[in-house]
Amino acid sequence: RRPPCHSKARLEARKGVQTGPHLRGTHRVVFKGTSERLLLPRPRRPTPRVHGGGRDLVPAPSRGGPPRAHCPTAAAGAAAKRRPNAATPHWGRRRHRLACARCRQGRRIPLPSHAKRAWGGSISHPTKQRRRTWCCSPPKLCMSSRSGGGGGSRRLVVNLSSCKYEILREVTRQLGYDEADEQDDNWDLCWSDLSVGTERVSKLRSFQRLNHFPSMLEICRKGLLSRHMARMAARLPAEFSFYPAALNLPEQLDEFLAALRRNKGRLDQGLPGVSTFILKPTNGCQGRGIHLVQTFEQVKDIDISNYVAQAYVPDPLCVDGFKFDVRIYALVLSVDPLKIYLFDEGLARLATTPYAPPTSDNLDEATMHLTNTAVNRHASGYIEPYHASNAAVAPDSANDAGGASKPLGDGGGSGGSKRPASAVLDAVARRRGVPPGTLVSDVSDIVVKTVLAVQPLLAHAYHTAVSSTSRDAAAACAACPCISLDHARADGGRGACTCPPSVCFEVLGFDIMFDAGLRPWLLEVNHSPSFTCDSALDRQVKSALLADTLCALSQRPETRQAYLKDQSQAVKHRLYAAAATGLPYSSAPCAASAGVAAPGLAAAAA
Repeated sequence: RRPPCHSKARLEARKGVQTGPHLRGTHRVVFKGTSERLLLPRPRRPTPRVHGGGRDLVPAPSRGGPPRAHCPTAAAGAAAKRRPNAATPHWGRRRHRLACARCRQGRRIPLPSHAKRAWGGSISHPTKQRRRTWCCSPPKLCMSSRSGGGGGSRRLVVNLSSCKYEILREVTRQLGYDEADEQDDNWDLCWSDLSVGTERVSKLRSFQRLNHFPSMLEICRKGLLSRHMARMAARLPAEFSFYPAALNLPEQLDEFLAALRRNKGRLDQGLPGVSTFILKPTNGCQGRGIHLVQTFEQVKDIDISNYVAQAYVPDPLCVDGFKFDVRIYALVLSVDPLKIYLFDEGLARLATTPYAPPTSDNLDEATMHLTNTAVNRHASGYIEPYHASNAAVAPDSANDAGGASKPLGDGGGSGGSKRPASAVLDAVARRRGVPPGTLVSDVSDIVVKTVLAVQPLLAHAYHTAVSSTSRDAAAACAACPCISLDHARADGGRGACTCPPSVCFEVLGFDIMFDAGLRPWLLEVNHSPSFTCDSALDRQVKSALLADTLCALSQRPETRQAYLKDQSQAVKHRLYAAAATGLPYSSAPCAASAGVAAPGLAAAAA
């Protein structure tokens, strides 16, 4: 609705309205993404009128009339109507609209070549020789993607609004992804650093993928992981003996205090067998809040609520005299049926202080007993990692004969404090005379068994979320002849899995430590492993991991376009069905019960 021309106060109160003498009797209203001049005539000169013996000045009423477009956007729209096949100026796959802030002095403004071709040269002040445009300083480019955001894009679209790692933006850009806007919900992939719940997954569309499973924190929280490992070890002690004994505090505080009292008695008598516990916050990460204790006096000043007391792995395997662990990356592509892929490269993280068995004198030396990069990065003994081809170093446990490290491989002892896991494990196998794939096979068993411990919970949470979103997917799962217990056939038949692809996936980081007998131990599981790239080795390993993960999803933009097209057709069917039956739109689903088969409801009714 066009406001009266004489209501200047109302115009100034509205956002985007500019008035002034330079407008020469017109009010310029600038809307979002475009500009439109409302040509309102100047108020007539006050007409003198005799009233009550005096002269009152009364403004004449304004003449109405439709507004005239006075900007390139409106001119281009009119030209497109005259020429339906005319090309619209754009950069890549985004259309650009010029919005003028205010008309200023006539001067040339450089524009991209495509804009020059569309508008017939550089924009200048309106003249009789050129198309009626305007000059502005500076031109405002408003970008809007085709077909309402990423829905019409011919490339895959990724949502990284909740991701802080730049390596993900680089990898997705190299793989041809377009980054979605904050308001765009037609993305194909969403990568988030935060955990998700069932409600978030229930809102996903069939073509979208999310990098977290609901309830995956059951193994990624240290307290929950210890409970599940203890439950499985009680039933299958031979299969689940890879997790160190752990006590959840304060629930198992009595057992923890009893163990500390036994340690006190052995220390007073000088007896061996003193147990060392690592206190870890159940929700902690990057080595924050970790303490090593042996007696009750060392616990008095620590708030042990919501902590896990994990047994210290005795006699760990060392590399060049330093304690180390390996970060193994696993991709959980589906939880029902369970599909896990192990990445062929990882990171071996070394401490920066030579290892010594824990005693009351060195329990506070975090750079000796902890291998977290965040703890050792700022230590004086930290050595920047080198390239993978130079980092093969032979490990040497603290209890080997001679007690001195003997470097092997191309890089000698210059591997740095972070090295490729494959090079370190291969050097271990060669030095100990172990078959090449033995250590990797042992690590694979730990990864599979850890996820199997919570697979029923993961499958239940996932099906609860997905079934509320897609009935077709639930029906496909119910008819699938795969070996999944949730939707196996009653007759026990087996066959190829026809389940729809999972809308969730997850990259997990498993921290594995080896003892002197080459026995692997699971320390913890990370649901959002760090993708910070502080060195060339980090960039090499993590970029390859992300690229393989995204390629394993096998996403195609045609899937999104087909889905949106089907949704649009379904909306049209519902509208047409409502118009045909004469019922209101809210009553359109009842058309089938009235005897009129609505096209969009035929499949559901069947």
